[in-house]
Amino acid sequence: MQLSQKLSNPPAENRSIPFWSWNDVLDPEELRAQIREMAKAKVGGYFMHARSGLKTTYLGKPWFEAIAAGLDEGRKEGLLPWAYDEEGWPSGFAGGKVTALGDAYHARGLRMQTAKTKEELEQAENVLGLYAHTQDYAKVYPLDKVPSDAVISGYIAMTHSVSPYYIDILNPITTKAFIEATHEAYYEQFGDQMPEGFFTDEPRLSEGPIPWSYIMGDEFRNDHGYELLDVLPALYLPCEGFEAVRTDFWATVSRLFVHSYMEQLYLWCEKHHIKLTGHMMMEEGLYSQMTGTSGSMPF
Repeated sequence: MQLSQKLSNPPAENRSIPFWSWNDVLDPEELRAQIREMAKAKVGGYFMHARSGLKTTYLGKPWFEAIAAGLDEGRKEGLLPWAYDEEGWPSGFAGGKVTALGDAYHARGLRMQTAKTKEELEQAENVLGLYAHTQDYAKVYPLDKVPSDAVISGYIAMTHSVSPYYIDILNPITTKAFIEATHEAYYEQFGDQMPEGFFTDEPRLSEGPIPWSYIMGDEFRNDHGYELLDVLPALYLPCEGFEAVRTDFWATVSRLFVHSYMEQLYLWCEKHHIKLTGHMMMEEGLYSQMTGTSGSMPF
């Protein structure tokens, strides 16, 4: 086909592929009828996308019957059927299957509490470390490493919060569980008749502006050669040496996010000869990227 012909009547791979919202009881015959209408409208394909209002059990038998209809009818019409990899967004929790695995799989965020006395911090929960600081937070010390001549003006507790509704995306065991619940379930159903690929949608760091994970201390030490717990307040306060700590911390966060999450999805899709696409959360600017994904471009 000459280029001029392709421009006037482009093949499916050069046409738009919209999100197709599945938000009710899924009837395979109705899905087939809608695919035929999309073919008449000259779209190139579609992402079969679970949305709010879905009344068919996600990843259950009727769900996969609907996906099968979407694959079969789309290919009959010359369209490219893709799968969306989550029940809503952000991707990673597999409609609740991953978060149901327990505490080790849950999203965490770093928090800071300040007080004038140590006693005021005794009721703090999920404590990672206790610290003393000099005036204006110029210097911050772990409580067991305060110099004898330091003039202390207050105390800090570094803690972590937890959300049972999203995943610890920095921990590779979490993405492994997501793949087992989602991608492997599709492959078990469809084998070499899989969708064209998966759309992964807005995976993100969760639970506040500074993420945390049970593995962060070990991973940070392996990357940078010193103890993160000794300097945690530097992630919030302009204390001595905070610039280097923050640079090192976000470098580790970025590495973990890219390799723990996206690389695992990429390698699975490569192995099974399908495509991977999607987009990241909070891509608008540098600051929003740092708090949302630690930077979009490494992905």
